[in-house]
Amino acid sequence: IAEESVYQRSILMYCFVLIVIAMSFGLLRNVTLTKKENVVIKLSMLFLFFFVLGSLNFRMSQYFAPYLLISCFVFINRTKVPMLKLAYVAVISLFLWYSLVIVYLGNPENSSYEYKTILE
Repeated sequence: IAEESVYQRSILMYCFVLIVIAMSFGLLRNVTLTKKENVVIKLSMLFLFFFVLGSLNFRMSQYFAPYLLISCFVFINRTKVPMLKLAYVAVISLFLWYSLVIVYLGNPENSSYEYKTILE
């Protein structure tokens, strides 16, 4: 079941990854960042890389997901173009909403829907 749902969402996932990587590379190329900001952006790009690895995603991306949110603030702080800021925040927000509402809460086999005791 998990394998089927991963392939159904793969086009959306790859589109998200391509958009955010393109914006991140644009930020790295066009703006001078401090060492800390540079590391944060690169670690958020590691999240995106691990996100498309399939089964390794569940293990590896959880460590780099916070950097995606931090990189959003770096992107907002360093980018001068208001439409680019809005687009980046919109893409990240849509991704987080989709991950939480559609993927996590929409899964009927989620453990939070059904309470089971040890005796069952």
